[in-house]
Amino acid sequence: MSSAGDGRSLTGLRGTLVALLCLALVVALPRALTFGQVADENTQLKERLDEMDSRMEEVEQALLRLRAYEAHLRSLTPDGEHGPLPPAHSSSARSEGVPSTVRAEGLSARADTFLRLFSELEPSLNDKLVMAEELSALESALPSVWPASGELTSPFGWRRSPFGTRWRFHSGVDIARRRGVPIVAVAAGTVASAGWDGGFGKAVVIDHGLGISSIYAHCHRLDVAVGDEVEPGQRLGSMGSTGRTTGPHLHFELHFDGVPVDPLDYLPAR
Repeated sequence: MSSAGDGRSLTGLRGTLVALLCLALVVALPRALTFGQVADENTQLKERLDEMDSRMEEVEQALLRLRAYEAHLRSLTPDGEHGPLPPAHSSSARSEGVPSTVRAEGLSARADTFLRLFSELEPSLNDKLVMAEELSALESALPSVWPASGELTSPFGWRRSPFGTRWRFHSGVDIARRRGVPIVAVAAGTVASAGWDGGFGKAVVIDHGLGISSIYAHCHRLDVAVGDEVEPGQRLGSMGSTGRTTGPHLHFELHFDGVPVDPLDYLPAR
């Protein structure tokens, strides 16, 4: 009798243990499944945040290019008004206390908006830079000082020749004063020729770029040579009466693409 009772007790105990084990599995399994889902979501969120960090690095590079555009424009137009750019922020900086999902959405929206606006703006920035560079080059090529001091004795245009009664086209202006008065470059450029030039006598030709050149004729002496780089106001020589002339003066010409223009339209007022 005792052995049979012990067997029944062991069987009942095993059943109880199996039931408890099944109950434990039923309780633990949803928790395990939930933990796995959270782990997967965290992994996906981390990947998205890493992707947003990469996008924000692209934004930082665009900001650097925008700052380069601004600096270039300021160097070309020092008196221009350009609003300051917002300061750059490190893409690795995280806002404390903000949920990761919110940070990811915020980073994505900021990156998308900025990169879209910058892609629309960049072509016009390039155009503005090209235009500013061209205007700066043109300003440097045009006269900023007079070539010599003295009296304006003959303007640009048709006139009666001083060597007879015929009318001839005078392709420059004459500035008269005593021999030896300094002659200077009206703008920056490179000396294209310096020496005797037929009826011009001793003359200097300066290439200012952009198809603009200037001629200084009837010099007494020359102080520059071919290939020299000159700045506005730099001495080229002195006034004289070499070549075909009636007295000491400077014959000055300004050419655009080889065509003479009236220098008085471009020389500064005095």
